[in-house]
Amino acid sequence: GEPKNPMLLLLPFALAYGQTVRNPASVHSGRTILRQAQSARGFVPFSRPSPVRMPWSQKALDILGVRRNVLMRAGAGRREIDTSEVTVVTGGGTGIGQAAALRLAKRGMSVLVVGRREAALQETKQLAEEQGLKGKIIPVVADVTEEKGRQAVVDAVEKLAKGGATLRGLVHNAAVNTPCKRMMEIPQDEWLKVTDINVNGPLFLTQKLYPLFGKDNPERNRVMMISSVARTCTGLPAYGPYCVSKLTFYGLHLMFKEEMTEGKNPVYSASLIPGEVDTEMQRATAYGQDDGVFPENLVKYWREIQESGQLLPPEVTGAFMEYVLCDTTPEEFQKEEWFIYDTKHHKDWAHEFPDVKIVEPQGLF
Repeated sequence: GEPKNPMLLLLPFALAYGQTVRNPASVHSGRTILRQAQSARGFVPFSRPSPVRMPWSQKALDILGVRRNVLMRAGAGRREIDTSEVTVVTGGGTGIGQAAALRLAKRGMSVLVVGRREAALQETKQLAEEQGLKGKIIPVVADVTEEKGRQAVVDAVEKLAKGGATLRGLVHNAAVNTPCKRMMEIPQDEWLKVTDINVNGPLFLTQKLYPLFGKDNPERNRVMMISSVARTCTGLPAYGPYCVSKLTFYGLHLMFKEEMTEGKNPVYSASLIPGEVDTEMQRATAYGQDDGVFPENLVKYWREIQESGQLLPPEVTGAFMEYVLCDTTPEEFQKEEWFIYDTKHHKDWAHEFPDVKIVEPQGLF
């Protein structure tokens, strides 16, 4: 009889069709300068894939349209998640941290939102309740630059573990980009504050949580490092404290990737650049600094992307973070750095936002 799916009639033609494809890789100013700077240091996370020959079975699927993005649109490519899975999100009270936490709770996950401002964390919890999300938002008021704060996070994870939950994710999102001072002018105490928040806190919190990740299905154990093109330390005078700390932060990711996959209970690490997002930090950078702190061209750029609507809504970046954290294989997760403006992965998650232009603003470098 006739096949139930008429598209199967095309299968013989699809199997007979051969082609060499090159994985798409977009080029944009931020990535270009990043690649140049990293190449000088001996590592290039944005390597362009070489041409590959697709097997006949994959060609058939590609031609028939039975691809991963189709499954994702239908929800079939998204694994099931419930409140037994726990993710810790630092800086989960505002901006992209809040957006990511809500996306994970929407999937069904228990999310520990960590930060120093209780009111902001409670707002995230309230939003989740108002939206009727099937997961849980659990505020943890803690300063993870201090041992007491890191232990508070550990205690919260262990409390959930007693009820049968398992730690699966850690998102290092919290960071500061101030003070904005030149390297020859920044006082030691201000420098140490930036490095404590942007580097030391993430390192020592990861140390504390590493033994608590799940023993079963370890491919779900993941650490996500929220990075920035600012780590190129190029073209951004007076932004040195943030740039250098983000460069060091990226180095942490590389070492996590090198070391935490070893042994019987691997944990995978990924670095993700969220793009230019409409957040409090972005607004403070554009309008909150004294005249003369930054070169005029930088101030003009930051204000122009604010006023021209080029900033991404936090919800878009939150969806991207959810996809990378939950719906990629371990190999995909940590193979190369994730950049939100890369078009090659938009088909897997960005279809939710047809009216948002996920395009990198030009003019920074």
